[in-house]
Amino acid sequence: MGTRSSQRVSKPTNPKKVKKKERNAVEVPSRLVRMKKFIEMHKGAQKITLILMAVFGLQCAYLLKLFKLFEESNNDLTWASSNDIIPTKQAVVPCSSSYLEDIQAFSGCIPAQCGRVVADNVITSAEAEILLNLAKRGFAYGESDGGASILDFHSGALSKGKKFVNIYSLIKASELFHEEDITTYRSVRRKIQNLLASAFNISESALYLTHPTFFSFLTNKDAATVHDEYWHTHVDKETYKSFHYTSLLYLNNYGKDFTGGRFIFDELANYSTILEPKKARLSGFTSGWENPHHVERVTGGSRYAATISFTCNPKNAIKDPGFR
Repeated sequence: MGTRSSQRVSKPTNPKKVKKKERNAVEVPSRLVRMKKFIEMHKGAQKITLILMAVFGLQCAYLLKLFKLFEESNNDLTWASSNDIIPTKQAVVPCSSSYLEDIQAFSGCIPAQCGRVVADNVITSAEAEILLNLAKRGFAYGESDGGASILDFHSGALSKGKKFVNIYSLIKASELFHEEDITTYRSVRRKIQNLLASAFNISESALYLTHPTFFSFLTNKDAATVHDEYWHTHVDKETYKSFHYTSLLYLNNYGKDFTGGRFIFDELANYSTILEPKKARLSGFTSGWENPHHVERVTGGSRYAATISFTCNPKNAIKDPGFR
């Protein structure tokens, strides 16, 4: 009997399969190289994409912030912030025809151009403090049942309840005023007169103090009479015929001593220009239809200011308070 060999006979190799394996062996490294190159190429693109996305995100955030501010302000412009220190700042507005017509008769008093001025370096903090203390002493004798009280040292008019009384019937001027009060009041009036003359390019001697000139004390009380509703838009020349130039001296601070109570010019172009009160800040403006305005309702605290106004008509002039 013949014997069978124990060795396995290998099958013949398929040439096609060998070529395929070789091709696959070559293609795998090739694919890895291409993939690596692809990743490296796109790393740079990815970085650029991330940078662009970050920039776009910042732009969107900035635009959103601007939009929010715009939406909240309702087109309002803060012309003088209480955080600013303003040496002197002016804004020009076209004079109203009625204002120019009224003022034409007074040579040397016609403004080069109408407008507004604000300054933080004319009245000192010490002067403002003296006038604030004077106002507080006066208002200790009476205030309105509503949120708006006034005290006119020229006429003696003082808000009390729902009417006015004469403060000089309640206390003698000699007991109310100190010599320092008198000196300071007159010095402040002269400084204001000088600022208005300089700002509007008119003769200082052509300006006369006029009535009413008064201290105001505003709170968040509800109005008791129509006279307490100080927040309505008005024009000074229409309210007080003698006015040609209005000035306001603020005696305490918006955001610290009171909230609300900002001074707002109501522009004809359907937006508002805002002035935030600040202790010793002085503002002035031509009193005609070119400057309609109102005071925002006080929402907290107590707001003190002095309205000191001037006329070009000597017939409407008043003297400094006699403090009799």
